[in-house]
Amino acid sequence: MIFRSGAFLATAVSLTTAHAAGTDWQTVRPIMEKYCIECHGGKRTRGGVDLKQVLDDPQVAGNFELWEKVAHAMASGDMPPEDDPQLATPEKELITKWLDGSLKAAAKENAGDPGHVTVRRLTNAEYDNTIRALTGIDYGFAKDFLPDGGGGEGFSNVGDVLFVSPQQIDKYLAAARKLTEHAAILPGRGVMFQDTRVGLRGPLQLKDQAERALYIWYQKMAEPHIPKDGEDMREGDYMTACWKFKHREKTGAESLDQLAKEAGLSAAFLANWWDMLNSDKIKSRFLDLTRVDWRELPGPDEANPKAIPAAVAAKISAIEAQRQSWTNTDGAAGWVRTQRRQQDSDGLRAYEMTTPTKAGQPIHLVVGDTGDGSRGDMVIIEKIAIKRNGKFENYVTWLKRRIEGNSTELKKLEAAQDADPARIAGLKKAVDDGAKALALFGKHPLGKPVEETMLVLQAPVVVTLPFGEEAAVTVKGRLEMSGPEVDFATVQFTATGANPPDPTKIIPGALVMWKRQTEIARSTMGDFGRMKTVFPDEYARRLEQVARNYRFKDGKNEGVYYFSDAQLNGFISEQEQDRLRRMLKDWRILSPRNPDAKLQKEWDQSVQGHLHHFASRAWRRPLAAEEKAGLNAIYDEARSRELDRESAAREVLMRVFISPDFIFRLEKSDQPGVHPVDAWELASRLSYFLWSSSPDDALRKAAADGSLLKPEVLEAQTKRMLAGKSSAALAEEFAGQWLKFHNFSKHSTVDAGKFPEFTPELRADMHRETKEFFSHLIRNDRPVKEIILADYTFLNERLAKHYGIPGVTGGEFRKVPVSSHHRGGILGMGSVLVKTSFPQRTSPVLRGDWLLHAVLGMPTPPAPADVPPFPEHSDKPMTVREKLESHRAEKACASCHDKIDPLGFALEGFDALGRFREKDENGLAIDDTGSLKDGTTMDGIAGLRDYLALHDREFNQVLARKLIGYALGRSVLPSDKVLIEEIASSLKSSEGKFSTAVLAVVRSPQFLNRRNE
Repeated sequence: MIFRSGAFLATAVSLTTAHAAGTDWQTVRPIMEKYCIECHGGKRTRGGVDLKQVLDDPQVAGNFELWEKVAHAMASGDMPPEDDPQLATPEKELITKWLDGSLKAAAKENAGDPGHVTVRRLTNAEYDNTIRALTGIDYGFAKDFLPDGGGGEGFSNVGDVLFVSPQQIDKYLAAARKLTEHAAILPGRGVMFQDTRVGLRGPLQLKDQAERALYIWYQKMAEPHIPKDGEDMREGDYMTACWKFKHREKTGAESLDQLAKEAGLSAAFLANWWDMLNSDKIKSRFLDLTRVDWRELPGPDEANPKAIPAAVAAKISAIEAQRQSWTNTDGAAGWVRTQRRQQDSDGLRAYEMTTPTKAGQPIHLVVGDTGDGSRGDMVIIEKIAIKRNGKFENYVTWLKRRIEGNSTELKKLEAAQDADPARIAGLKKAVDDGAKALALFGKHPLGKPVEETMLVLQAPVVVTLPFGEEAAVTVKGRLEMSGPEVDFATVQFTATGANPPDPTKIIPGALVMWKRQTEIARSTMGDFGRMKTVFPDEYARRLEQVARNYRFKDGKNEGVYYFSDAQLNGFISEQEQDRLRRMLKDWRILSPRNPDAKLQKEWDQSVQGHLHHFASRAWRRPLAAEEKAGLNAIYDEARSRELDRESAAREVLMRVFISPDFIFRLEKSDQPGVHPVDAWELASRLSYFLWSSSPDDALRKAAADGSLLKPEVLEAQTKRMLAGKSSAALAEEFAGQWLKFHNFSKHSTVDAGKFPEFTPELRADMHRETKEFFSHLIRNDRPVKEIILADYTFLNERLAKHYGIPGVTGGEFRKVPVSSHHRGGILGMGSVLVKTSFPQRTSPVLRGDWLLHAVLGMPTPPAPADVPPFPEHSDKPMTVREKLESHRAEKACASCHDKIDPLGFALEGFDALGRFREKDENGLAIDDTGSLKDGTTMDGIAGLRDYLALHDREFNQVLARKLIGYALGRSVLPSDKVLIEEIASSLKSSEGKFSTAVLAVVRSPQFLNRRNE
């Protein structure tokens, strides 16, 4: 249950707690005066702790941090110092009991107080992320901004440190101007951003963008589903399914969709086939070769109506072969891609084809009149070449040689007395046939001179030339352009070894030759073109056909392997359907050369509507009517200055980007006191907490209908966002700033002279490792203990090689088990180990201090002013441990180093670049053991992990504290103490998943309310 009442809070009080525990304090006060005042309020005030001022009234609620510091010092044994008089056990128990009770009472007194949060501008990271969410492009403008500071719990998103200076305002103005220059604003698709500057554009450029967008979109949507070159087009299967549907009363076919499903066909293509086969809307003699033959197919057998008769199957195969003859790429079967080359067959050039002949076959030359009459249909066969054994021979030369050979053999047989009469008769026929064939060459029907190797044929005709050998026969022919009736010519020719086609009909797969710019050519090419429209011969042409949908009424063309708009809508998402509608609107409004007043008004209103929507997204809430009117006024004023519509819209965008509503995370603050945040404010809090960016569409929808205020919806949205890719921002901004690896890729303190191997690429890999690890932990809702105790990390080949881990290849990062290599979790990551080292060496102090502060949440006082310097150089080789132990021998240093160093020593097995080692740079053995004052010992990283596992409550408390500070953008307050304990306890008692802690914060009164001063 989400607690949203504002009446639960009271103002911080000073005396209430003291009065509630007045007797106890009066008992504790003498003990404090005896042991503490001399150093903390007397002549000296050590550590900034002055207890004298609270002797009369402890004011625990108002001095919560002071008393927490006292309690921690007492619990850790730091106070009183070892050399000072020590408290008796009853005295210590009394003080401890009073501190514990008073602190808990003070924390509970105002538990859930949202606290006062200074109005926050977007951090630099939030600015870039928000711009990316709005535009879809990572412009990275914030790299030119002033750097963000840190405050509260150490995060950059704390309102108290997010100042806005005049320089920062200048940066915002410059970024806004650049953004508007990258914006394209159209009436359909609205506000869009590009990588490059868009600039000033005229009507033709806008029309071109609208057209190009449609063209690309259609191809992208159709591309996965359109048959590619070389794929089986399954013409026979589609015609068979259509035949079944035609005779559905007998075959039992229920529908085209069902037939498509049963045969594994495209339902859209089958519907297109059915329409084409049964429609006469498209007039084309070439197309009729397919559809008329299909219509003449016999029906089912009465005895077995659901079976496909053999005659039907054979005829469909023949129709399929005829269809493929137009688009085949096999020279032996006809013209290579006749359908593609037809547009250029204008009679000005000769065309060549090759066909195989088998032994015993003649050569059939077929000249057809395409079934429209033979006027002007005359073809000059310039060459007939025979290829055998890789060598060519002209047919006339071959024929003469054959006639001569047959004649010589005939004479010999006729002179012989026992010659075979049948053989003699065969030779006579061969000689006569050869002579007749030879007589056809070198003659012209119109009496014109022609070379003796050429053959001039008038359609329709089939000329059979004797041959009979197995060979490849190449025939080259051209239209006779000098004939008196050539303007009426539409002629085909082909050659085959067997079964010549009917020359009085269209010859499937053969090129049609005609004279350019004649009426008959236009008519014939129109017929042919309509067939090509139905059956494009290439994948690219099929895609292009879909891409031209916007030019046709209702988005429908006449293709077969094609999708209309309605068919596309059957398998694309609602989002893509909406995108198509918007693009078609762009085309409708932008394509007219002179749009009328009605269209121009629609254009203006559409652009203004898109600007309102964009401003609502940018300002992260709905716009009030007066705000919309204000934006419209900017647009209208710009138009009155004769700016074009896109430029006027950019003026509005400029206003949107420099508005406080965009730059700041504003919440209602007109009424003082505690108030629940509304759904839109909650959406922004959640999105900037988890994604460091503005709410996405799903979150905006939940805010718009108010459902986000329901606990179950809030929880579902939180889990969705944690599992999304954008939660990587939580890994970088939250975990990175908490654990100090934020922006490590820019870390440059390593001494490049001593460590040249520490390249920018390796540094980036280390940073990537940590981000990948935390992104994985967050998205997959892993237990938070894995931050310390995981047995895996994320590596690529370069980083694995640096760590000495084998078996990782390639540049991609992947999850790798590393427990056997002294790693796993944050402790073994280079980003942390390098960050907690000095430029030339390791630092147990830096590493130990990092562990105390970031991991265990234990404060350490700053080093005294008179602390002696660390002995960097010595007369003999010394380990860092030896140097540090001589340093900590100083009494002024020991108190802190006793807590810090043992933890840091446990990581001495890693060098300054995060590589595991057994000896230091001087060849001295590494001692990575550590011993605390309470006798706890740690042996290397394994011992450190064991120690931290026993202190998981402290770690969970740190995590809780950091999450609260990061989510709320302020320092943690005493009133947050209860929430911290609740989170730590829930992590301990449950599986400790990351979402447990996040949900506790999101459900808390602190997150769901605000306090206005």
